[in-house]
Amino acid sequence: MNTTKESLGAAVVLRFSGRLDALAASAALDALDAELDAGVDILVSLESLEYVSSAGLRVFLKAAKRAKANGTGLCLVALSGPVLEVFDSSGFSAFFDIAENEEEGARMLMD
Repeated sequence: MNTTKESLGAAVVLRFSGRLDALAASAALDALDAELDAGVDILVSLESLEYVSSAGLRVFLKAAKRAKANGTGLCLVALSGPVLEVFDSSGFSAFFDIAENEEEGARMLMD
């Protein structure tokens, strides 16, 4: 899995690509934790993520709990078809703010 970071106003966009499985889960959580430590709102773009395992789902759940405790926003954006299927079938879609694109996600974080 690869991660890139970009600023978008007061928020940060983390773009995950490749596979988020047990081997990549620690690196993904580290990337999210670094932004949560900084106290910024986070948009996580999953447009180029091809696969997410249960370990990957746990990464997002941990990050969401921490964001809520910190009072920061976390929004998942542009979920690819296979990844959205996993979120929907596992019921995880109900736990997250999910937007179709970064612009919509940024608006959701501002509300």
